[in-house]
Amino acid sequence: GEKPPLRARALLLAACQANQLACAEPEYGHFTHALLEVVDTPNLSYKAFYRQVRRKFAGRSTQSPFWWLAGPGSLAFPDEDAFQP
Repeated sequence: GEKPPLRARALLLAACQANQLACAEPEYGHFTHALLEVVDTPNLSYKAFYRQVRRKFAGRSTQSPFWWLAGPGSLAFPDEDAFQP
């Protein structure tokens, strides 16, 4: 049968690329730690949020966060305010 059209937008932020392992820290992984440091920053778009998280990986050649978009309207999605209803 036919599949219904995809109506959802999705943004995947992952701790590392498919060919990498996520680095651990004492309490959280490095990605989670970076995300928690950035998440309360006001007025960030998803794109700016990701850039700030990614900056926390400067100098780490073994791990770099991954960004993936899908769904209709996904080209405008990165510029929307992050985590707003």
